[in-house]
Amino acid sequence: MSSTDSLLRLIDSNPRLDSNDPSSQEKEYDDQRNLIKIHPSGFSCIFNNELNLEFRNFQTQESISKVVNLRLLVKFGNDLEQVRFEVSDDSDLYYYFESIFDRDQFNQMKEQDQLTIDFEDFPIEVMNLLQDCQNNDSETQVTFVEENDPSDPSKIYATMEFLQILELKAVEIFRIRFTPSDPEFVQDQVQYRFDQITQKLAYKKAYLKEFDNQFKTKNPILYRTVAKGPRSIRK
Repeated sequence: MSSTDSLLRLIDSNPRLDSNDPSSQEKEYDDQRNLIKIHPSGFSCIFNNELNLEFRNFQTQESISKVVNLRLLVKFGNDLEQVRFEVSDDSDLYYYFESIFDRDQFNQMKEQDQLTIDFEDFPIEVMNLLQDCQNNDSETQVTFVEENDPSDPSKIYATMEFLQILELKAVEIFRIRFTPSDPEFVQDQVQYRFDQITQKLAYKKAYLKEFDNQFKTKNPILYRTVAKGPRSIRK
């Protein structure tokens, strides 16, 4: 099976992106930055997992382990056009980093890092490495290195390093450069996630209310007993 066929199978086997998900949208603006229209972005998600990764500060070299969400999205036309990586943190809603590759950008990295894979192999190779690094006995290590911008210390950039840990040394496989996502996109993502949580809470409240009504109707005696709560123990 070709890499393209494998990617298409992954697309079919994964849930489609919600049309309200900002990653599924491409906004069109006029010259005054007024929103004209929202188009489908064309991206499909093939990987969406929580990962426990090492995070290291480039300046201090201090490291911590952190659980983050990583999504891998691909965009197809006649063939693979773009690969997009997104890293977010539920403990910090405004923490959102991304990296986007088209064929030319990947070929530059391929030449620089002397990779033997093609663009169509790239997303599956990254996905396999990410999954492998979660195993305790894995030889794969993935580290997210954060670095302050020298011209503006308030800005942070990051590099995801993929290493193969050998007996005597660590060999770099490749690295992916990440940048902070556009603030408007991040705000849209925060709103989208908030709306999702609100909808889930509303569903659970409606479910509990319906359960309560059925319980009250079908077994009123037991319902009254439960509604009174546990009896206190007399001294």
